[in-house]
Amino acid sequence: DATGVTPARSQVEDCRGRGLDVRLATMNDIKHIFGSSKFNAVIMNGSSEYTATPIDALVGNERDRWRQLFAGISCVLKEKGRLMIAALHFRESQDIRQIVRHPMNFKLKSDTFYWSV
Repeated sequence: DATGVTPARSQVEDCRGRGLDVRLATMNDIKHIFGSSKFNAVIMNGSSEYTATPIDALVGNERDRWRQLFAGISCVLKEKGRLMIAALHFRESQDIRQIVRHPMNFKLKSDTFYWSV
């Protein structure tokens, strides 16, 4: 069995129309939605890019956003459960070493800026 979470009402309607169990929420809501339920795995497919916003990076809150996200996931993930994060693709290949640099080291709205957020 699988349960999905998305903040997009249209995705919820489409998935439910296909008989899938999908909840309208954000990843920050999963702790409250699932309570004490535990899962073998959590898959974030193309959603990690929205965890921290450019504004978060500008004011220095991006790490707090990631901590909040992972705290919520840890509440619903079984011990020794797995987390898989699939990032969206960029127009150009990225140097993986760049993600540890602060986003403000890069041109605003560039692929590298978003990659590092």
